[in-house]
Amino acid sequence: MSDDSGQDSASSYEKVRFGFVQTILGTINENDAKAAIRVWATNLVKEMNIQARPVINVYKDIPQIRTQLEKEPLDILCLTTLQWFAVRHLIAEDSLLAVKAGGSSKDDYVVMVHQNTPAKAIVASRYR
Repeated sequence: MSDDSGQDSASSYEKVRFGFVQTILGTINENDAKAAIRVWATNLVKEMNIQARPVINVYKDIPQIRTQLEKEPLDILCLTTLQWFAVRHLIAEDSLLAVKAGGSSKDDYVVMVHQNTPAKAIVASRYR
């Protein structure tokens, strides 16, 4: 997406920071996963008419997530429930959205959205 100046107009958009823990991706190549997530996230923000640019990060372990959350909050974080327990003290309780998948009565993953992010509109529109 370019404007008349030849610069990428999306570069001036606010960032929506997505974080994924490597264990969620399993054996999928990290670069392939990032590319697929970037396409999905870009389409999602466009569909929701949100002027934002997705930034995708993959974290190898809990210490990397802690370092990120202490430095700058993520807008959306996908991790397992056990991993969430290890970092929950760094995340505001009101920014938690737990998703139930496949009709299961247990939550395999937790999705968190930072309270001051354009991604909040995505969550709000889903649960109006």
